[in-house]
Amino acid sequence: MAPLMPTLVITIPGKPYGKPSVARTRDGQRYTPKEVKDYYRAVAWLVADAWRGAGVVLPMVAPVVSIVALMPRPQKKPKGYPLIWTEGRNPCLTAPDNDNVCKIVNDSLTRANVWRDDRLVSGLTCLKLYAGAGEEPATLVHISDLVTLDAG
Repeated sequence: MAPLMPTLVITIPGKPYGKPSVARTRDGQRYTPKEVKDYYRAVAWLVADAWRGAGVVLPMVAPVVSIVALMPRPQKKPKGYPLIWTEGRNPCLTAPDNDNVCKIVNDSLTRANVWRDDRLVSGLTCLKLYAGAGEEPATLVHISDLVTLDAG
């Protein structure tokens, strides 16, 4: 197996966002909501910024993606929270659904030409956590490629 290529690291500031259900007009036409389009544009800009000088070849062929969604930390332990509450990062058990966070990040990376299609993603981990004490909400994304293309 070829060594891992350099990692592309992206921090998307602000509260993590989950991809919403399909939006439709009154006459049934599907459309992409403005906030989703804005998210795609923001991620594309962040990818371009992170890509400069990272030594990463785009588009990737067999990407491995790690996503950590840091949700806003509540003032105190949520009522009924079944786990031990610490000052560090704690598992977030509220909306948005974890798979919807992964979907919008992967769709954004596809639109930013990190890879040709998100079906090429070879590995994916996605954690949804409350931010630690004093930590700001954000979505942290690390992407490496398992394949180094042979130029010959």
